[in-house]
Amino acid sequence: MQDLAVSYSKLGDANRELGNTRAARNAYEESLKLVQKFSRNNPSSAKAQRLLLSVHERLGDVNLRSGNSPGALDEFKESFSICEKLAKDDPRGTETQRNLYTLYHKLGTASLQMGDAPAARSYYLKSVVLNEKSLQPDAEDAQAERDLSCAYETLGDLDLEGNIPAAQESYGKSFQLREKLARDDPRNAQAQRDFAMSLARVGMAGVRAGETAAARDTFAASLSIIEKLANDDPTDATTQGNLAKCYLNWGDVNRALGNPLAARDAYQKALEIYQRLAHDDPGNANVKSWVAASYACLGDANLQVGNVAAARDAYHNSLNLNQELTHDDSLNVEKQGKLAYSFGRLGDLEAKNEDFPAAVTWFAKGVEVLQRLDRSGKLANRPMHQRWLADQRKASEGCQTAVRAIDSLDFALARPKQEVAALLGIRTRVLARRGNSADAAAAAEKLAAIEPLDGENLFQAAEGYALCTGGHVPANSSANSSDADTGLKSRSAARAIELLKHAYAAGYFQYAEKRAKLSDDRNLDGIRSLDEFKKLAAEI
Repeated sequence: MQDLAVSYSKLGDANRELGNTRAARNAYEESLKLVQKFSRNNPSSAKAQRLLLSVHERLGDVNLRSGNSPGALDEFKESFSICEKLAKDDPRGTETQRNLYTLYHKLGTASLQMGDAPAARSYYLKSVVLNEKSLQPDAEDAQAERDLSCAYETLGDLDLEGNIPAAQESYGKSFQLREKLARDDPRNAQAQRDFAMSLARVGMAGVRAGETAAARDTFAASLSIIEKLANDDPTDATTQGNLAKCYLNWGDVNRALGNPLAARDAYQKALEIYQRLAHDDPGNANVKSWVAASYACLGDANLQVGNVAAARDAYHNSLNLNQELTHDDSLNVEKQGKLAYSFGRLGDLEAKNEDFPAAVTWFAKGVEVLQRLDRSGKLANRPMHQRWLADQRKASEGCQTAVRAIDSLDFALARPKQEVAALLGIRTRVLARRGNSADAAAAAEKLAAIEPLDGENLFQAAEGYALCTGGHVPANSSANSSDADTGLKSRSAARAIELLKHAYAAGYFQYAEKRAKLSDDRNLDGIRSLDEFKKLAAEI
């Protein structure tokens, strides 16, 4: 019976290593039945208790992997309870002490996935304290040092959103340990992989601290190590997952440095890896979550390069996965937060695309999710999620204001002085796209006349007139495309170019990013082929 239980456990390990989470769980459950029977028949056997501890821990691992955080927490607590009893019987046992601090760490991870950050921090700190005590000053214990590096790393992850210096301190401690382990055993793939991912964590903290250029070098070093390991063993799921994370990091830092095309390529590589991993292990909720995250990043990069349709598709793919992952877990902060983020990204996209009614709808969905968590007390120790809630509320209010400004010129003009110019710019562009050239032109003239004359206002007014040259006629209009229509386009083009000249005279184009609008701004497409525009662009 005992041998069969161990065999089932090993079968579970093999399936987990291959990425087959469901088969691993089935094998562990069979092992648990046998071990429980063996334990009942041998109540005083320490070996039976250790087997029971081990199987509960493994079931916790697969529950965590499949997204069943409450189930994982229960299994880890069962395992921990057994471990505490064993530790009382053998307080100096190295293996038992290692089990204790490892289980503290896993209890922290399960708590964090359930949205209980304070409990997670408490467990992680206990893991660190116990792990530090177990390390002898002059003894070499690579496994204990690795365990401690993992504990420091998770503490850093907890602080990354709200306390960058604390995160950098924890990551630094983890890095020192992993650098030593990688140096001591250069052929150990796990040690090299750990070192590379520690570099990545240091880079992540650097990005958050504004040290973007240095972070790029750190990410490059991390990616180089992981790429080599992945080439050496392309079937190893852990290394492939690490490679995908490195590509996401590489995308993030390139986007921050203004290289959206390089970022998009990196995000695409990450997405393809995660999709393969999800295909190979369909029960792994964690991998699905990373697929969703990769889609979101790809959407960001596409939006930055101006491909709105591709960005929208990517955001919708991310949303669909996050909805799937949250459908039965309405108060899990981690999962629900990602769902709210998906709603917010679609809201941001539609706002930038100046489809404000659609943006309001998406932001409302995101606010609803975050408010539900807030009412339940789940955001009390979540500064990032609190910031998301505040940002999405503010964005929703701004979009609602834009909708009213598009509908009423008087409303736009009556807004606080600091809002009027932006609202008039929105009104003139949206109305021009709808084919309402007269009202668009009226808004553009109001914008251009704001005192003191401002280059940005003049440029936005020119955009409105340039859009009027597109001949936008409402679908239900009976008007013919006539000489009058042609005359309107001609007058609108002339006025657009005139306003661009005024913006030039006001110093608007002295900066490169403003000059780039002459070639990149799609709102100017209607006049870009005109000789007068080409002449002005060449002069600028």
